[in-house]
Amino acid sequence: MTAAHAPHRPPLDARPFAGTDERPAGPMAPHVGGRFAPADFDQEDGVFGSEELVRVAAWPVSALIGRRIVVVERQGLAAAVLEVVRAALPGFPWEIARDLRGAWDKYGIVHVSMAAPPEASGGRPMALEFFAQADDWAPGAPVSLPATVTVRAATYANVAFPGVGVPFYL
Repeated sequence: MTAAHAPHRPPLDARPFAGTDERPAGPMAPHVGGRFAPADFDQEDGVFGSEELVRVAAWPVSALIGRRIVVVERQGLAAAVLEVVRAALPGFPWEIARDLRGAWDKYGIVHVSMAAPPEASGGRPMALEFFAQADDWAPGAPVSLPATVTVRAATYANVAFPGVGVPFYL
């Protein structure tokens, strides 16, 4: 699913991680679970080719999954997301480089990828994919504010939008 929603996918770092159980080195290591296997990626949309898929390194960010965010006003959506990300994953200057209100208004979701701390052992550039959904949103209806939003998926990866745990929403 999700990478089809990404307006731009940076090139995949071609350096493979050594093994499927390898944890990333660096500041994100204590915040992630076990590495996702190739079978965890939804390939119905053909986002990753088979050669690419074996080089994707992605881990669930357990420090974020299940966290709740209260969105008081539409204009404060990015700030509310950053507050939760920065509290759960301190020590990195997390930033959101785009407007989140389009998917929020249409689907009651927040779906964004942001630069994350590089993986320390190889200096690989990494990203944090973040997906959250308004708890009481009904398809076709505007999101009522204030709204409680629950983080459903958060992934630290060497690609911007790996899509694990993110439903198709186009």
